[in-house]
Amino acid sequence: MRESPWQSAGCSPSSWPRAPRQPLLRAAPSLVPAAFNEVLRFWAPAHAWGRRATKDVDVDGVTVPAGAQIASLFGASNRDPRHHENPDAFLVERNPVDHLSFGYGPHGCAGQGLARLEAHAVIEVLSRRVRRLVIGPEVPRPQQHHPEHRTAPRSGGDPRMRIVLDRPRCEGHGLCEEAASPLMHLDGVGELVLDQEEFDVTDTAGAARANAAVRVCPVAALRLV
Repeated sequence: MRESPWQSAGCSPSSWPRAPRQPLLRAAPSLVPAAFNEVLRFWAPAHAWGRRATKDVDVDGVTVPAGAQIASLFGASNRDPRHHENPDAFLVERNPVDHLSFGYGPHGCAGQGLARLEAHAVIEVLSRRVRRLVIGPEVPRPQQHHPEHRTAPRSGGDPRMRIVLDRPRCEGHGLCEEAASPLMHLDGVGELVLDQEEFDVTDTAGAARANAAVRVCPVAALRLV
């Protein structure tokens, strides 16, 4: 995801006005790497990623069967109060080096080194040249979907649900393919193909996959009607 560092750096200004210790970053530029780690923990550039269970596995008393589609929610892990004290506070000095926003182990982001270099440069310049950051009332939070992009079917009425793709908006990130396969896939040139556009609302598995695809799309190119 080439745009991820810019999404993350873009999250920084939206988070800093809520930080009670902003002067720390200006007084100690060495905290810039820690601040970026906190940005990634506080508001990840991608909030979910799809996986498929290769075997039965027990998670907190619940058995996930082999072959099940799984949505890994980075945001929930990054704000787990069992691991991060006061997780909903943005603290530049926290330095959460074990956040999961770049993945982990063999699934770690291959471009995270470049992302860090770019984001550190942006944050360092902002901290030096901008004395105070404020958020205007009409500024949306990063990656907030448009309100008309539904993630649930209408109650009553037509029992069919349909996935609608806004093709000009789609950028071929592939997050929806991971979350909703086999409902959709990317073709050989990176174009999203909807393999199943319509299904019954009683198809709980299909509805779950479709909802997951809508939620993880970073450009709000999918909606349910």
